[in-house]
Amino acid sequence: MNEKNKTSKNSIPNKNICYFILYFACFLIGGLVSTGQSLAQSTSPSHTMEWYRKDAAAGKRRAMVNIGWLYYQGDGVPQDYTKAMEWYRKDAAAGKRLAMVNIGVFYANGDGVPQDYTKAMEWYRKAAAAGNGNAMNNIGAFYANGQSVPQNYTKAMAWYHKGAEAGSGLAMNNIGAFYAKGQSVPQDYTKAMEWYRKAAAAGKGRAMINIGVLYANGDGVPQNYTKAKYWFRKAERHGSPQTFKYAKKLLTKMAAEGH
Repeated sequence: MNEKNKTSKNSIPNKNICYFILYFACFLIGGLVSTGQSLAQSTSPSHTMEWYRKDAAAGKRRAMVNIGWLYYQGDGVPQDYTKAMEWYRKDAAAGKRLAMVNIGVFYANGDGVPQDYTKAMEWYRKAAAAGNGNAMNNIGAFYANGQSVPQNYTKAMAWYHKGAEAGSGLAMNNIGAFYAKGQSVPQDYTKAMEWYRKAAAAGKGRAMINIGVLYANGDGVPQNYTKAKYWFRKAERHGSPQTFKYAKKLLTKMAAEGH
């Protein structure tokens, strides 16, 4: 997943290693082409685009969001946020909630359109109403960061819980972060660990880093550098390029300190 989205790295007072907390996240995926081949398995991005265009012409809605993704990434075509947005709008008009989330991300990040948190929130609410858990997470993020709405950690946590119930690993990670920081709830590292583990089971590299941080700092668990390094290395294998970079940085820091 592309990570142009905005993130926050929050240091914990008197701790050696900081938490990697994602308050806002986009949700962009490739999906499957009509032949059953995944985007990652395709040997030619141009052929992938050709397949998606044929599927789109045949009325297959997933192809529309995939074409938008290729334009967003510049994969097999020149990167073009405007064209990506056009395809997402077509898919959103057909009721595709993933496209609605992506349009919200474009407005939130100012990709191909003027940055507009109010419009981003409008699209997240549409996607959330359609049941998208990551849209619920992003609404929570807006409340956490005070973007387009007054900052309100209680409402943020409520939306994170809705997102988690809908299966969003991002929301699970953020609930853990709120417990770790004591935002809107009493600080509770045990509950933070529980939610980080749920998010990690959902494949979220950021949560794996946060589990490692709890072990490295001895927060809620006995300090254990071996387990911390295990989780940081796991995050390297499962996270985004940004997550990989941060996990590598923490591993380097631990090595320099003799751990």
